[in-house]
Amino acid sequence: MFVEEEHKAGVTEALEALSTYGFYAIERTRDPVAEIISKNHVGGLVQRGSLVVGLNPKFWDSTDHNFALVPSSQFMRLASDC
Repeated sequence: MFVEEEHKAGVTEALEALSTYGFYAIERTRDPVAEIISKNHVGGLVQRGSLVVGLNPKFWDSTDHNFALVPSSQFMRLASDC
């Protein structure tokens, strides 16, 4: 995955959160980190209130953000646990 230098820290933080917690809260849909992760099929963007398999609905109670990245597939969830 190619990541521009200015986004490396953000992508690293998001990938660590995806692998640890199964989600990464973001503030807006036009987030460069979310775009990089989505374009590489590692995660996808979901909106507050969306029903997502593997994402506890109570997650939204823990954040003021309206969007989150979640792993793109069960395989990515399992791979991130390795």
